Amino acid sequence: MENPGQSEDLPKEPSSLLPAATTSKPKDPITCHVLDLVSGVPAPGLSVSLTLLKPFGPSAAFKALTNADGRISSWEAPDGPSLAEIFENLHEHPEGGMVWSLKFETGKYYGMGNTFFPEVEVKFSLYYISRKLRQWLDRNEQRIFWDYLRIH
Repeated sequence: MENPGQSEDLPKEPSSLLPAATTSKPKDPITCHVLDLVSGVPAPGLSVSLTLLKPFGPSAAFKALTNADGRISSWEAPDGPSLAEIFENLHEHPEGGMVWSLKFETGKYYGMGNTFFPEVEVKFSLYYISRKLRQWLDRNEQRIFWDYLRIH
């Protein structure tokens, strides 16, 4: 017997009510979020380059533009290894970390002559943490945090 209140046109599975998943490029290991502190909003359309300085570099620069929310989640790869491949090979150099440079093209963003700094460069280090150590840290993160607070 048919359900009197149910139309033949209605989907029978709840999952068919959800919008189809869009395929997007996976997030790279290094991301960026830029806020325009002059206006207090995200900085869309800002040109940013990412360069590996050590241990393999300097490499050719990965490039990207910030999206409408001021974020970069994936980089245009130059000729050579991708960002993910560089991170996969990091375990071969556990003795030292990687040194990266992020260069923000503020002169192009604000217009030449409208900013004191035509570009802003930020250098930072990343260190390899083995998968086993990461799993241990994940399990003990809260205990380590509270121990840190008691010490300081």
